[in-house]
Amino acid sequence: EIVLCKVDEDLGTHADEYNYIRNIDDYECYADTREHAEKFLVDLKDALGKYNLRLNYEKTKIVELPAEYEDSWVRKLAAKLAILPDGVLPKKNVEAFIGGLVELLRETNNASVVYYAMKALRNRVMNEDARLYYLKYMAHLAVLYPYLYGYFDKYLFEPFDVRVSAIVDMADRMIAHAFEVRNYEEASFALYFAIRYGFNVSDLDVHKVIDSGDAVICAMALLYARRRGLISVERDLVAYAKMIAQNEKSFQEQWIFAYEALSEADVPDEWKPLKRNDVTFVKDIDSISPVCESEFEAE
Repeated sequence: EIVLCKVDEDLGTHADEYNYIRNIDDYECYADTREHAEKFLVDLKDALGKYNLRLNYEKTKIVELPAEYEDSWVRKLAAKLAILPDGVLPKKNVEAFIGGLVELLRETNNASVVYYAMKALRNRVMNEDARLYYLKYMAHLAVLYPYLYGYFDKYLFEPFDVRVSAIVDMADRMIAHAFEVRNYEEASFALYFAIRYGFNVSDLDVHKVIDSGDAVICAMALLYARRRGLISVERDLVAYAKMIAQNEKSFQEQWIFAYEALSEADVPDEWKPLKRNDVTFVKDIDSISPVCESEFEAE
């Protein structure tokens, strides 16, 4: 967000040519001509490039106005939700709804379709077959669109009473798959679940974490090791952070991990006052744990 605010500032110098709205990392630009719209894409590409960010051209398009007020997939999905029966949903209705959801996902290649559906269904009651089918399919879609894992607590685990044992099994699968395909965002969410729900993942290789060179998975592995008392894992990660701190560019690229791993004595001089004043860039782990008894397991 900090970086994209700077991008906004850079793009503001062209305010006489186009107007745009940014929702987190999604841009909608309104221009008088197609030439101005194309120029916006060029300017945006250049502004993002200063920070090693890139446009996703698969999700970038220019649409001639007038256009529909609302994305057509929203209306289509709302229509499918409207025909679901009241009361307890059986598996056949959930299967039909998921079928329509997948069709829209293929048409749009936009995972917001799935998020919209998860949010809409969180207060519906399903029979056991339907519930298990729905949960498994959402877990499958999250493998393809890892940022959906960020909604699982609120829209799947809590409203559908998912057992901790099932979350453990899912996290183990996530870790194995993530390192196989080098999808470190997926692995990071697996460690988040392990921290939040208090369990150990079965196949975390700290050397693979370090070899990834990914600051977020390294930071999550550090927090996980500290939470679970894995001293040797934490020691290896701290040693790696010390090596990073010896190179200014490496530290700038991986500061979120290195800063959290190192003591005041080991961080670069300009970071020492932050350490001295106990500044941290991650939430207190206790604040993300579910409010429940230690022996609780959702039924």
